[in-house]
Amino acid sequence: MSGSRGGAAGLSSRRWAIAWLYAGFLFTGAVTVLLGLMLPRIAMLHHLTDRESGVLLLIQFGASASGALLVRRHFERTLLRGYALIAIGAGFLILGPLAWAPLGIGVSGLGLGMAMTSTSMLVGRIFFESRGSALSLLNFCWSIGAFLCPVLVARLPGSFSLVAVCAPVAAFSAGLVMLLWPGRISTDDADHPPADSSSQSRRGVIVTFAAIGFLYV
Repeated sequence: MSGSRGGAAGLSSRRWAIAWLYAGFLFTGAVTVLLGLMLPRIAMLHHLTDRESGVLLLIQFGASASGALLVRRHFERTLLRGYALIAIGAGFLILGPLAWAPLGIGVSGLGLGMAMTSTSMLVGRIFFESRGSALSLLNFCWSIGAFLCPVLVARLPGSFSLVAVCAPVAAFSAGLVMLLWPGRISTDDADHPPADSSSQSRRGVIVTFAAIGFLYV
């Protein structure tokens, strides 16, 4: 009896962890577009030129791409490290001078790439048999976050401070680290790819989707 209760509790905990995976991906959609929304305010506060503002965007997306390349294995760990880096980067923007802004944006971008890629890999592994629909729902959550972020930022007064935006980002990122602590998302009982799939066919699929991804960007 106690064993069944423990199993039910473990299953419920895993479901909540998966739900937070999707919520976190919605959050990453918002964070991805946030810098573009904040740039006019940042440029006004620190008298940045268009070129300097563009460099900040380049830093974010370059760091995000680099963060994705760092995700090789241990997806739970890289997921948590990604959210931790987002929180640290937001902290740099809150506490540091203007000279720290590229560092804060770069650290957050690196964490963003790690968190998004790790989430996609985890969801694909957990729901291997239905990963198409699971990943489609995941991307839909990202789109909701990217859509809602401008709506929320537009409601802020024109003289909003960076703290008003960066502090919630740092707090939510830190909260996700606690909610998705290692061991809460187990992929041991997930479906796995068939053993007879050849490495050559996998390489072909990887190359094809890499080309599609390049053209998409």
